[in-house]
Amino acid sequence: MQVYTKLSEKILQNDLYHSCVHDATVEYIKWDCASQSLSIRMKNEYAKEAIHFLFSQVRYCLYVKGKQRGDSTVVSSLTVEKIDTTTSPFPAHISNCTPYLYLLLQMFSGDEWHILCDAVTIDDI
Repeated sequence: MQVYTKLSEKILQNDLYHSCVHDATVEYIKWDCASQSLSIRMKNEYAKEAIHFLFSQVRYCLYVKGKQRGDSTVVSSLTVEKIDTTTSPFPAHISNCTPYLYLLLQMFSGDEWHILCDAVTIDDI
């Protein structure tokens, strides 16, 4: 289990790049109101690996429905993004706050999850 924050953003980028997230199927997405955390479990059948992501202290989460015909449960990419105040999907008062991680989960259907959080914990299962 590995915990990443804004301070370990570069390590997170590298670890995601070398992970089996691409082509993984999302098994569940769960929001916990009490802890303000988002939990996503996915499994990559090709790599025979499962991964659990726990996004802690979620500050903002935006879901955008895609317009492509691809599968909305299969992951195209999960990347660490920079907040660009001119193109950010977040409100200006949030976009100007930089101590948070900004992760973008994209599905083959074009669906997107924009997640702004304090930390993310990744657990290979």
